[in-house]
Amino acid sequence: ELSAGVEYTSTWFFARKWFMDRLFLSPIFRYASERTLQTSSTFPWYLKLLGADVGEHAWMNHPYIRVGINHVSIRADAHLGMLSYFSTERKSSRGVSFWPINVEEKVSIGQRCVFLSGANLEQYSTVGAETVLPHDYFVYEGGTAFGSPPVFFRTSVSEEARVAQTQEAGALLNISNHLIEVGTTLGKSTDGNSEQDSEGGEIGRRQDIGKGGFWTYVLAMIFLQSLMPVALGS
Repeated sequence: ELSAGVEYTSTWFFARKWFMDRLFLSPIFRYASERTLQTSSTFPWYLKLLGADVGEHAWMNHPYIRVGINHVSIRADAHLGMLSYFSTERKSSRGVSFWPINVEEKVSIGQRCVFLSGANLEQYSTVGAETVLPHDYFVYEGGTAFGSPPVFFRTSVSEEARVAQTQEAGALLNISNHLIEVGTTLGKSTDGNSEQDSEGGEIGRRQDIGKGGFWTYVLAMIFLQSLMPVALGS
């Protein structure tokens, strides 16, 4: 396990780190994880296996990860948009060290954001899409940051008003989902048949890549993950 603030300088460490980073960022590994891991259940569990601290009901859409993921903390009810990037490493002329990234409760993060080592997002804060948070950057409670370099401003909305807005949005979402279900039910009763492909068979959940291709990616991911302990020397 990598220690926070300790500078690693050995050639053997850099060789293992290079291998693991190439593994985490490889297209096959990425595609396999996106196809097999769910945003609200199995992907948080996967990050926990890699050493990250992930709270309950955290939702994340397959962020990019690298060596040092064990220094990332994502608290309960945090929401991460698709394809964000976490890097806890900090390089110097002598070597590389790792520093924590902290995302507290009820934080909302847009898609394709970049978080560098030492970034800290306090509860109820918001980060706009495609924002880059540099080393040791703080987004204070209830505040919003966006852009590159980021611009930060505080919100004047009280916590009570924020909770009321969240509850109202949740109620509207439930109504919307109910209407979608009703429309789907009516559509099925009108058509009289379930959705079928050109050969008359029902369209499968993984048909876009084929059943054989799906299981190939699953097996490839399992094999690559089995190499992690060897690469890390444990």
